[in-house]
Amino acid sequence: MNEATIRKAIASCRKGTNVKLVMERPVNLRAAYKGMPMYKRSTMTIRVGVDNDHRLDVIEARANGARPAENQGLKGFEWVEAPLLLRAIKTGKLCLRVEPSINANERPKSVYFIREAGIETIINKEDYRGMMLASEFTVAPRDACFNIGIGNILSLNGVSEVDEDETEAEVEAAN
Repeated sequence: MNEATIRKAIASCRKGTNVKLVMERPVNLRAAYKGMPMYKRSTMTIRVGVDNDHRLDVIEARANGARPAENQGLKGFEWVEAPLLLRAIKTGKLCLRVEPSINANERPKSVYFIREAGIETIINKEDYRGMMLASEFTVAPRDACFNIGIGNILSLNGVSEVDEDETEAEVEAAN
């Protein structure tokens, strides 16, 4: 997604509500396999606009001394629109700050595939274990907030860049 589309998608969400996110990224491959067109597409229910300082686990951690008494900010990022959009200081890339939905009945679903000549062939992750880095097999804690580069987001709350492209094409065709 681009910045205009992600802002439109964010505007369609009420802060703290559960929304559907579809994202896609290249798979982390070993050096010998770099350049192979292998991707991971994930569909999950998330919450946008969650202020980390108001989360119960963060409040408890600050109270018992496990975290600093005041928010230290996110190292390497600056807020563009708190608590939604951040920009990486080194790369300038825009990221969306989200929290996995704890209340959702749906667990994140991931599909691995190889895309060649526009054709996507779904693969079994285990069959390609030797090609992937170990980071593809580690499980992150489910309750932590995380950042997603907006370039990896395909759809947020039903708003996608494909919809934007089709709308622009329809407007141009009408003129």
